[in-house]
Amino acid sequence: MKKIISIILLSMLYFTTNAQLIDNRIDLSLGVGYISFFGDRKIKEDNFISPSLYPNYSDLRELSFKVLVKQNKLYSLGLSLNSLDASGWKNSGSSLYDNSKIKQVGLSPVMQIHTKFTEIGVFNRIKIFLEIAPTIGLSELALSNPLFDIQDQNGSVPQPMDSRDLFYGIKSNVGFELSLTRAFGLYFSYSIQQNWVKSKLYNDSKFSYSNLGLGLVVRLEKNKRFYY
Repeated sequence: MKKIISIILLSMLYFTTNAQLIDNRIDLSLGVGYISFFGDRKIKEDNFISPSLYPNYSDLRELSFKVLVKQNKLYSLGLSLNSLDASGWKNSGSSLYDNSKIKQVGLSPVMQIHTKFTEIGVFNRIKIFLEIAPTIGLSELALSNPLFDIQDQNGSVPQPMDSRDLFYGIKSNVGFELSLTRAFGLYFSYSIQQNWVKSKLYNDSKFSYSNLGLGLVVRLEKNKRFYY
């Protein structure tokens, strides 16, 4: 991660000294995210303690796609589609969800506030932004082993091994874009997301995580006099 940040800073120093860019109206971005779940690894309800599902995953990755359209010189609106995969569930006091996996898909309308594009200077190539995005999506849990062993007079009763649960939440995101050419750029961001969910296979009612994002930006619809 330090190496990536150093490359970005060196790129900023180099490209801000080169030819000026033309402003554009539409940004498409594709990136990856480095995820860390927050929260207690156990859930306490009255006198009952159970392992949490989400905070005990250690292998997390996310892909994201976003389109933004500038509304004026200071803000843009758009949509973001995110896909998250989680595996490597570990809890020192339980093996309940060992080898389970989660796949999530979330859709977010995005409002972005950003610095004003300038024809010369640092903000000709660099855009600092802040985003707020409500999110709705589907969280799919696939178990490797049944949670309980229930028997009747005919033997074991088949147990549910997967769950599809609707979640909703809110995401805040801060970062910057560096335009490398008139057509392409890079972005680096940090976001925090809080979500609420309900399932029959786990007791978590909410989950939250941070995301370090890095990706490619495609700059479309050039218009030097867009704001004039």
